[in-house]
Amino acid sequence: MIRISTAALLLTLSSHGVANVGVILENGIPFMHARKQLLDQRWKPVKSSQTEHLAVDRALLEQHIVEVESCTVDSFCIFRYTKGTKCLKVVAQGETLPDLLIVGWDVACPPKNHATK
Repeated sequence: MIRISTAALLLTLSSHGVANVGVILENGIPFMHARKQLLDQRWKPVKSSQTEHLAVDRALLEQHIVEVESCTVDSFCIFRYTKGTKCLKVVAQGETLPDLLIVGWDVACPPKNHATK
């Protein structure tokens, strides 16, 4: 199981270049609003192959948010999407689905040995 620290997570976030792949996101908007925009723009959720989940990510999976990769103990969660050959990582913070707010994103694809399906 992959777990990352909040500090490492925040260091990897970027908001640069997102408009280049046709996505307009803003920090502080509700995750479900951003998710709807992504799905409307034909971004596909990447289902995580993680087998162990903590409380927040397990609750998200139970609500059919299959793109949740993992959440830290202080409720920063990573979500992954693809569109053709483009990749998008979205990070949100919150303890429940209605509370999740976008805090960052990046357009980098995960390494080839990354555990997603």
